[in-house]
Amino acid sequence: MDLIDDDIPAGEHSDAHQIALELMKQLITLASGVVALSATFLEKLGTDPVDRILLGLSWLALVTCIFCALQTISAIVKSRLNPEHQWSKGSGQVYARVSKYAFVIGIFLFAAFAFISFVSTSHLTSPSASV
Repeated sequence: MDLIDDDIPAGEHSDAHQIALELMKQLITLASGVVALSATFLEKLGTDPVDRILLGLSWLALVTCIFCALQTISAIVKSRLNPEHQWSKGSGQVYARVSKYAFVIGIFLFAAFAFISFVSTSHLTSPSASV
């Protein structure tokens, strides 16, 4: 059996590449979907400055996620073309980590935006009790 770094069998190392590749593709798809859908309905979303700031920060985090996931995929492809290059060490690992955390932060900020927007909208549309 052929061994790659740290005594990991070659097949398991290849499986890790495949799993990381799939994760990066899923992060790109989900982050792009959130950005695209929220941009599509921007005029229907809250106009409060706090809402816009949360949405902007969410977009920034999600676009960072997309960029870093693309860089990770590039590093994985490079490592498959050149076995001496290991994507899981150095910049490939850093890009993968940043992509993952940027996605979580982006989704958290978007959820906060949606919650605050919902609360402020429902507060404005709820019937007030007049005496």
